[in-house]
Amino acid sequence: MEDRENDLLLDDDICLFGFSGSYLSLVFNSLRDCGYKKSIKIIKNIEVTDNVPFNCGFDYEIYKSGEYKKGSKDTCLFSVSTPWIKEKIFSHFLESHDISKDQYFNLIHPSSNVASTVSLSTGIYVEPGCVISPYADLGFGLSMNRSVSIGHHTQIGDFTTLYPGTHIAGHCTIGSKTKIGMGSVVFDRVEIGSNTIIGGGSVVTKDVPSGVVAYGNPCKIIRDH
Repeated sequence: MEDRENDLLLDDDICLFGFSGSYLSLVFNSLRDCGYKKSIKIIKNIEVTDNVPFNCGFDYEIYKSGEYKKGSKDTCLFSVSTPWIKEKIFSHFLESHDISKDQYFNLIHPSSNVASTVSLSTGIYVEPGCVISPYADLGFGLSMNRSVSIGHHTQIGDFTTLYPGTHIAGHCTIGSKTKIGMGSVVFDRVEIGSNTIIGGGSVVTKDVPSGVVAYGNPCKIIRDH
C-alpha cells in the first residue's frame, strides 16, 4: 500500500456515499474540525428516503444514486459504517461512474495520533481520539470510531469497522468486512477472519475464523454469520 497522510484538500468537492443520519453527523463534525467549508454532495443509498435529520452546519445537496454526475474535482468518502454496505456502494460507483479507490480521500480527525510509518489505503475515516501505532497497515474504506487504538504491525482489511473504544494489540491480523464491537480488546498476534462480527465488550485472546459471530470474555464463536 502507498503511505498516505490525511489527504483532504480544502478546495476539493466532497461527495459522501450512503446515508446514515448518525454517521453523517460524525463525518460532518470531523470535516468542520479539519476546516472544510464548502458545500457537500450526499448520494443516498437506496434504502433511505429522509433528509439530513440535524443541523449539520454545512450547505449540502442530496442526490439519488442515478442522479449523481461526477465532477472533475469530486473526492469521495463513505457516510455509512456497515462493512457490506460500504463494499456494495463502492462496487456500484466503480461500475456506474468509474470511481476507483484512488478517488477516495482519508478523513482523519486532527485529535487522532497516526504514526508516520503507518501504511494507509484510501477511503479511511478516523474519528477523534484514535491512536494508530507504527507499521500498522490499514485497508480501503476502514472506519474507526472514537477512541480506538491499533497496535504496531497490525494489518486490517478493506471495509472493516471498529466501534468506539476498541483496542487491538500488536501484530494482529483483521480480515475484510469485519465488525468489532464497542469496547472490545484483541490480544497480541490474534487473527480475526473476514466477514466476521465480534460483539461489544469482547476479549479476544485466540484466533477467530471468517464468517462467524463471536463475543464474550473470553470471546467464543456463537454461530455462523
